Amino acid sequence: MRYITQEEIDTAIKQTKIDLFELAKEIGQNEFFEIFDEYSPEDDEQCPSYLIESLFGNLCYLELDKVNQLSLVDDYIMGVWKRCTTRQNIMLNIIAVSYTHLRAHETVLDLVCRLLLEKKNSNT
Repeated sequence: MRYITQEEIDTAIKQTKIDLFELAKEIGQNEFFEIFDEYSPEDDEQCPSYLIESLFGNLCYLELDKVNQLSLVDDYIMGVWKRCTTRQNIMLNIIAVSYTHLRAHETVLDLVCRLLLEKKNSNT
C-alpha cells in the first residue's frame, strides 16, 4: 500500500488552481460561474464528481496524471464551489458585509472567486 504525501496533495491543488484559471479564461467567466451555479452536491453520489466532470470533462478520456491529480482535490473543488456560491449569495442578496472584512479573511482561493465575480458583475 502506498500513502499519498501532503506534498503530492499540495502539488495537485496548485495545478488545479492553474487549470481553473485557464478554464475561466478559455470558456469565459459567465460560463465558468454557470457550472458552479448548476452544481448541486445533494444530487451527486460521489461528491464532487459531477462538478469535476463539468469543469474538466469525462475522467475516462483524460490522461492518467490528470485523473490522479483530480482524485486528490475533492475537498479543494468543494471549497471553490462553496466560496463561489457564498460570494454570489452575498453579492446577490446585498448582505451588509464590509468589503474590508471580506478581504481580511481572503485566501488565494477566495481571490480567484472574488476577481471572477468582480469581472462578471462589471460586465453586466
